[in-house]
Amino acid sequence: MKPNYFKVVLAVALLFLSYTTFSQIPGETCSSAQPLEIPSTVTGIAEDNWYIITPEVTSSYEITTCSLNTCDTRLWVYSDCPSDLNTNVNLVAGNDDSCGLQAYLNVTLFAGETYYLRVGDFSNACTGPVTFSISSYEMTPGCTDPSAENYNAEANVDDGSCIIEGCTDAAAINFNSNATLDNGSCEFCDGEGSVIGTLYLCTFANPGQVELQILNSNGDVVAEMYGANGGAIQYGEVCLSPGECYTAVMSNNTGPNGWYNGYFWISYNGVQYINQSLDYGLEVETANFSIDGTCGPVPGCTDPNADNYDPSAQVWDGSCIYLGCTDQGAINYNWNANQDDGSCEYCTDGTVATIYVCTYSLGEQVELQILDSNGNEVIYIDNLWSNQVVYFYACLHQGECYTINMINNSGPYGWYNGYFWINVNGVQLTTGALQYGQEVASTIFSIDGTCGEAIIPGCTDPNALNFDADANVNDGSCVYPIYGCMDESALNFNPSANVNEGCIYEDSCESNLITVSVTGSSWPTEISYVIYDATYNVVYQGVYGTDYICLEDGCYTIELYDSLATDGMEVHL
Repeated sequence: MKPNYFKVVLAVALLFLSYTTFSQIPGETCSSAQPLEIPSTVTGIAEDNWYIITPEVTSSYEITTCSLNTCDTRLWVYSDCPSDLNTNVNLVAGNDDSCGLQAYLNVTLFAGETYYLRVGDFSNACTGPVTFSISSYEMTPGCTDPSAENYNAEANVDDGSCIIEGCTDAAAINFNSNATLDNGSCEFCDGEGSVIGTLYLCTFANPGQVELQILNSNGDVVAEMYGANGGAIQYGEVCLSPGECYTAVMSNNTGPNGWYNGYFWISYNGVQYINQSLDYGLEVETANFSIDGTCGPVPGCTDPNADNYDPSAQVWDGSCIYLGCTDQGAINYNWNANQDDGSCEYCTDGTVATIYVCTYSLGEQVELQILDSNGNEVIYIDNLWSNQVVYFYACLHQGECYTINMINNSGPYGWYNGYFWINVNGVQLTTGALQYGQEVASTIFSIDGTCGEAIIPGCTDPNALNFDADANVNDGSCVYPIYGCMDESALNFNPSANVNEGCIYEDSCESNLITVSVTGSSWPTEISYVIYDATYNVVYQGVYGTDYICLEDGCYTIELYDSLATDGMEVHL
């Protein structure tokens, strides 16, 4: 179980100086591991204990603390004593929380080999010894898959010999990824214009009653599904041809009670040709469909905003055409367009401004217009969606006064928390939102202070080193203090520092110059440490990396912290 906070406490007497790796594991050590009898149930003498396993026969071994303890236990098996317990060096198998807070291992061990079993807890969760059991069972190799032709009910170790007949050609529509022997049943979708559609079936309550068949115009079954589990989703493939009329037959095999909200659909390349469920009270229901309008719902462009909208279309087929400028470098780039109509415009004599519009609910009511001083429309933004963030571009000129009109096209109800802003070269010229109860509101601005509020870019944050009290628009130039030693000759030189502080040199300490190096973690930003004196007063706080500290002779305690979970670390003094 991963804790939110992890701490290691090391008590250190600094009466002399040396570089030492601190690693303290409670209980027995690997070097003092004791032979373990199999089978047996054992209670250790401490929280963490080591045992030697030397199997007489190659077999599977079950090692478990399940139902034997109440605290958070763990198990490890090593091929040799590990040099670092915080890594996976020499680790054969390990487990934590297999059964609640308890651990379970099923591992194959080889005759005559020596293994080291470590039985313990997670992050000192157990206050007393841990109890575990170990046993083995004889391995019987064979095919353990009941669906295979050569299934062996007595086998307990799968030896890869299973024979499963089916279509082994991945290009076939009835490809069986589990098949090991091709039985000549492969079927291919190779007719002219034919496509391989995806058949999706979702069941809810009473799933075993759901049956589905897809028939072609000759009455041949081209796909079927049945025997679904509760809350199940099944996928399949079906070959669909143009000019063919298919019939979906939905059945409830126990009577006229519907599919209980279960449904199915068939799609290809993002086009959903049919989506239907058995109506409540019916035992059998049929529905016709095709991929080209031969029967059933007519495919086509169903979006009224598209240039090729087809009012007779009933199924969206991905053919919608949206004309507009498709060049993202143009100021009138149309994010919705998928076919360029030659209307692209470029800003050659002005400055490109970025217009950001954010909508929430009822985004389709949001409209935004920018006019120049002569009333010419610079840009008009509409046809937006709800919960959408969209960028637009406009060509603006110095010495020009612009008017922004915020419009709600459905009446005085506000923009529902939607808002906009306009930036030029990283500087925000203006921002706003239509207030609740308004239908139209206007704002005047310019890019150079010609009208509206004068724009003075700079750092507007008083906490920054380069704070500009005259600036009224933050241009992103703020520089914040980074404290550290800026002297390259110092031991603790920090090349990132811009405020000089705390330089330490070889002769800086009147007492002892201590080097503290924290390494070994995969997540260094999570690591920190605190050093306390003998009366538990804080004398230094540090983070991952190397620090230099002046300490008087005496006894100190160093506490290591991992803010998320222990990922392994080393401290060198």
